[in-house]
Amino acid sequence: MYAWLVSTFIYRELSLRQMYAVFLTAARTTGVVMFLVAASLVSAWLITVAELPDKIVVLLQPFMDTRYC
Repeated sequence: MYAWLVSTFIYRELSLRQMYAVFLTAARTTGVVMFLVAASLVSAWLITVAELPDKIVVLLQPFMDTRYC
């Protein structure tokens, strides 16, 4: 917000047309980030529901018990 105020009112480098383009780009970037967050939340939920960490521990349990000297 501060950068917008400074560039618009103090330096007068940002016009309304440029502001529209900046907001459009910011909205697109935010949309991509939110899509990635949603996909990661769904993936985490599926991993939890499938009890995948427990299954991996059971799968690797024989290798954890062996002792190497």
